[in-house]
Amino acid sequence: MKKGERGLTLLELLIALAVVGLLMGIATPAVDRWVQETRATTGTNMMIGSLQFARSESLRVGVPVSLCPSRDGRHCAADQQAWSEGWLIYRHQQSHGNNRLSHPDQILRVQSAGVPGLRANRQRFTMRTDGRRSTNGSILVCREGEALAARAIIINVNGRARSTRDPQRMPSPEC
Repeated sequence: MKKGERGLTLLELLIALAVVGLLMGIATPAVDRWVQETRATTGTNMMIGSLQFARSESLRVGVPVSLCPSRDGRHCAADQQAWSEGWLIYRHQQSHGNNRLSHPDQILRVQSAGVPGLRANRQRFTMRTDGRRSTNGSILVCREGEALAARAIIINVNGRARSTRDPQRMPSPEC
């Protein structure tokens, strides 16, 4: 190079590209893990918010309120695997008896942005007018390709939801 010219030599450019490639190879798995963790956190927070909303609505309106999985945002799905595609929050038509969704006017909220890997041990979660549930329930947040859940949401008989990452505190951590 002549004096006064600036630039990179081919060797300098190749070394810089090798360093960038090495850093990208190291950082990519960490970024993927971070994205998965963020999705699990978001899904957990969305579900806990929905459960809290259902509980408060059942207390406010004086009729039970249920959450059920939904694929289309209008009907409850018949299988527990559909939780990952979205869910509905709906009020019952009466205080006791049939808890099925039979009319679109019953729907209070639709969560259509599903959370991948969401699995529940119940077909529906119903909050009674006293804010309680008849049984405990749990929802697992599973990551793709992993045998154990990343998180669990546990709903107690008082209708309160909590989350945990500890497999020892999950009812059944297997996805």
